[in-house]
Amino acid sequence: MNIKRSIMGSYIVVVLIPIIIAAISGTMIINVNKEAKVKEYSSNTILIEKYSDKLSNPDLYKDKESFDDLIEVEDRELVDILIYNYQGEIIYSSDDNNIAEWSSIPKSKLLQGLYERNYRMSDDSMKEAVFDGDRIVGIYEIIIHRVHFVNEINNIIMIGLAFFIASIILILLFANKFTEKWINKPIQQIVYAMNEFANERYVKINSRGDDEIGEIIDNFNSMRDEIMEKNYQLIKDHAERDYMVMAISHDLKTPLTAIRTNVELMRTTGKCDIGRLDGVLEKCDHMKNMLNDLMNYNMLQSGAELNLAVVDGVEAMDTILFGYKDLIEAENLKPNIDIHIEGFYEMDVEQIDRVMGNLVTNAVKYCKKGGTVTIGVYSEEYELPDYLSEDIKSHYADRKGKLLIFIRNNAEKMSDNIIKKIAYPFYKSDKSRGKEQGSMGLGLSIVVLIIDKHGGDVDFYSEEDNLTIIISLDRKI
Repeated sequence: MNIKRSIMGSYIVVVLIPIIIAAISGTMIINVNKEAKVKEYSSNTILIEKYSDKLSNPDLYKDKESFDDLIEVEDRELVDILIYNYQGEIIYSSDDNNIAEWSSIPKSKLLQGLYERNYRMSDDSMKEAVFDGDRIVGIYEIIIHRVHFVNEINNIIMIGLAFFIASIILILLFANKFTEKWINKPIQQIVYAMNEFANERYVKINSRGDDEIGEIIDNFNSMRDEIMEKNYQLIKDHAERDYMVMAISHDLKTPLTAIRTNVELMRTTGKCDIGRLDGVLEKCDHMKNMLNDLMNYNMLQSGAELNLAVVDGVEAMDTILFGYKDLIEAENLKPNIDIHIEGFYEMDVEQIDRVMGNLVTNAVKYCKKGGTVTIGVYSEEYELPDYLSEDIKSHYADRKGKLLIFIRNNAEKMSDNIIKKIAYPFYKSDKSRGKEQGSMGLGLSIVVLIIDKHGGDVDFYSEEDNLTIIISLDRKI
């Protein structure tokens, strides 16, 4: 419903109602007039002839007093008589009002319509001249009032007026109900919701039709949802920031305590222990890496732009994955680097290199002793390898225009709750809290941020003896 069109329609109806009623009333009056003419003609003719016989006598015009009581009592409501002399002066009128209005008339008008039956809406009249020899002694006009017809006309007019008033009342009632339902009530809801909004109570207004106020309500609800989402995000960011501060404070406390302990022991003993110095340096490098990760995380989260470029997939992945086989073997693990790629891709090679470094480092760090670390890169032209489970392959059955990069290691099965939180910054599962292997640091959080900026997705699959992390990127060419 369009309110503007509805209001314009009501205006048109208000304008058309009197026109329609007037047209119907006019048609009824014309039809009644036709019927009345047929019924009245003969009776009126009798009355005209009756008084014409009296008024045609020339002797009647010699004395004005002879006109007294000219009209019979039973005809006085129906008949009026006007008598003029030849100069156009009224010498007799059964209706005194006619004498006041027509004391005299021009001779041209006096002779107009002579001997013609004049049938009007209000009366039926006949005008004739009276001769005395060759001389006109007077002119009389017999007027038969159409009392019954006029009464019917008045009834039609009153009925039309009653219909008009009733229609206006109905329109006013409808307009009042329409305004209350479609304008006043929604506006009151909007005002109430806005007042509640000012008090940080986010009331949602029930949606309605496609009219102008409905559009306002939809926009208000959209604004409400957007602000609520931003408020939720602010609360979430604040909570994450608090958690990050607490987590990094906790993670820095342990190496700082170890550094202080080793330095105090060397100071107390007065001996420079190479082993303790190596431990101090290792802890310093650990804290440096943590701070670097924190800086990178904050930089990515604050909206830093990527240095995107279209690169050949084979060349880019050969460069990025160079050296990982030796890294895996150095930890007494079995490497399986599986690359099947074609085409060109838009990526920030430096950031993708950081992603692969974080993922491979974690895969090596948390892989079971003697286990296998697999790095796979597959474009759409190649079928996914059999070592991936059917659930994973079915999830990526439609991978047209996609590049899949996955890192897989032998690891204990994780619960769904841990999988959902595994990429949270500094997340530690409850059962491994305080243990080194329980901390995921910021590595996976940085991975998710970088891939998200590439317009890709990161999925985690924990199976019986394997953890598989799969990255999906869009193909450029």
